[in-house]
Amino acid sequence: MEAIVSFLAPYLPQVIASIVILLLALASVVFFFFDAHELYFSIKQWRKEKRELEWSLRMLQEAEYFIAHVIQVGGEFSMIHSLYVYSNEEGGYYFNPPRKFVLIGFNRGGDLMNVMPSELSSKAGFVVDSVRQSNGTWRPVEGNLCSVRISKMKNEAHVRFVKNK
Repeated sequence: MEAIVSFLAPYLPQVIASIVILLLALASVVFFFFDAHELYFSIKQWRKEKRELEWSLRMLQEAEYFIAHVIQVGGEFSMIHSLYVYSNEEGGYYFNPPRKFVLIGFNRGGDLMNVMPSELSSKAGFVVDSVRQSNGTWRPVEGNLCSVRISKMKNEAHVRFVKNK
C-alpha cells in the first residue's frame, strides 16, 4: 500500500484537479440538457400563445362588437378582478388572452373600476358603447372610458365595445 501511495503522491494534485474538472464537465452537460428542455417548452408555449392571439385577432376583425365581462371582488380598495372577453351575447367565442383586448384600472379612491379598450382594440376601431351592471339594463357610455362603481363585495359588469364607423 505504501508503494502505491508513494508512487501516486507526486501526481495527487493533478488527479484531484482532473476529478474536479470531470465532475464540473458532467454537471455542465446535465444543466445544458435541463436548460435546453426549458428553452424548448418556452418556445413551444410562446408559439401556442402566438397562434391563439392571431386567431383572436382574426375573429376581432370580423366582429361588429364584443363584450367584456368583469367581476371585481373584495369591495372598495380591492383590485382583485377576473376578465372574460367574448364575441356576442349568444355564446360566440372568447378572445384570449383578454388583457390584450380590454384594460382594467382603478381610481386612487378605490371606489371606481375603469374599463377601456386596449391599444390593440383601439387600433381595430373599437370604442366603449354601453355598460350593464347587476340591474340588467344597458346604459350608454360617453367617451372611451367606462367607470363602474364599486359598491358591494362582488361587483359585476358587462361592457360592450362596438366598431367605430
